[in-house]
Amino acid sequence: MFDNDILSDLARFADRLVRDSGITCPPLDPVIVAQHCGLSVHIDDGAASQDARLDGQHGVAFIPSQPRVERFHFRVAHEIAESRWFDIQCAIGWPVDERTREDVCDAVAGMLLCPPSWFARDYRETRGSLPKLKRLYPWASHEVIARRMVRDDPLTVVSIWDNDERPRVVPRRRPVHPLEREAQRKCRAGGKAVSLCDRGVTATAWPVNDDARGWKREIVRAVIEACDDAD
Repeated sequence: MFDNDILSDLARFADRLVRDSGITCPPLDPVIVAQHCGLSVHIDDGAASQDARLDGQHGVAFIPSQPRVERFHFRVAHEIAESRWFDIQCAIGWPVDERTREDVCDAVAGMLLCPPSWFARDYRETRGSLPKLKRLYPWASHEVIARRMVRDDPLTVVSIWDNDERPRVVPRRRPVHPLEREAQRKCRAGGKAVSLCDRGVTATAWPVNDDARGWKREIVRAVIEACDDAD
């Protein structure tokens, strides 16, 4: 979506925001970062829609109630980015087209939930284990963490499978490797992590299910020229 230079600029911006907030290690609560930015977070139980509202004049972010805590925290992180929109444009050195504003704020939100300088270290130390990274970053969703994996490892690709439908792939517009699909099917059938290796490609699939809502997801991380065991 964005070239590496822009992503690097956004990563430095997010790291600086976290550092200035006085938080030095995970887990990171974005509400604390919001408070440092002069932004008060209010849960809007009476919201007519699921859209968050930012009152920049009074420094208040109104966040609708969310069924999942990760979604709530992502909305908070997104509104932090919205509140610092001018600073973000200064960080990347040029004005961003309003049509891509949401995508930029989403990218910054993911970086606030998984600060790039921390995540790069933790990704290496956990060997890219999604469950271990989730324990370190509990306020980030599995999907946010998986997308950060791709950024920090050029040999990694990710596919996200919801209810066995056509996956979303990261990076975008790439074919699904057959080993990804095989790992996803075995993970879905067995309900536990599966790791497959063939011809220098490792595909590890993890189940991310919400049984109460009847919702099943598998996240598959494929690595070229590496073979790791499922964890």
